[in-house]
Order: sequence, then structure tokens, then C-alpha cells
Amino acid sequence: MKPSTLSYLKYHTSMFIPVLRSRYYCSFGSLFLIITFFLCAPFPVNSAEKNISDNNGVSGYRIKIRRLQHGIVHQKNQISENQTQEHGILQEIEVLDKKLSGQKNKLVQLKAKVHKQRSLIDREEKALSKIRVEHNVVEKHL
Repeated sequence: MKPSTLSYLKYHTSMFIPVLRSRYYCSFGSLFLIITFFLCAPFPVNSAEKNISDNNGVSGYRIKIRRLQHGIVHQKNQISENQTQEHGILQEIEVLDKKLSGQKNKLVQLKAKVHKQRSLIDREEKALSKIRVEHNVVEKHL
């Protein structure tokens, strides 16, 4: 083995512990521990800012959720208003359809009356022309 590598498993107080053979490994290890400690240690300013930003983030989400809830309620109200308007319009259409069918029935009845009156006028005109012809024949005889 090389002198700068770990010597494997040196017996020390009933435990097997790897032992470093080079001082560079020791300085690297301590430097690594110091850097890890400073990076992982919470800084009071950053953690307070983080709490504030978390609170702002949570309150921001709550504000967004409230806005969405208000939007949903507004849309539900609009939907119910639209349904009410639609129901009213459908009722008006039904009333207009009934009136239209009533007007159509009246028109059919009036057409039938007009046809009946024309046929009556035609019969009366024929009878009148027949009477005129007879009247002319009688006048010629007199």
C-alpha cells in the first residue's frame, strides 16, 4: 500500500477505525467539516428572511386562493343569473308560440270564412245574373 492512503482497520479500543496516513487528508477533512458547518449552519438573518418570505408566500397563496374563490362564487352567480334569464326567455318563447299558434288558427278560420263568403257571393251573383236574364226576357215580351 501507498503511504498516503488509509491504512485499513487498525484495532483501537474494540473498534476498527480507518486511520489517515497523510496530513493532507487531515487538513482536507477539517476544511471539509468547516465548510460543511458554515454552509449548513442557519444564519439568523437568512432564516428570518426565509420565514418572512415563507409567510409572504403563504399569504400570497392565500390571497390567490381567496381571489379564485371569489371568482368561482361570481361565476356561479352569473351562471344562476343566466339560467334564470334563459328560463324566462324560454317561457316568453312558449307564450309567443302559443300566441302564434292561436293567430294561425284564427287565420285558418278567417280564410275559411272568406272562402265561404266568396262562394256565397258567387252563388248570389249567379242567381242575380239569372234573374237579370229572366228580367230581360220578360222586358222583351212586354
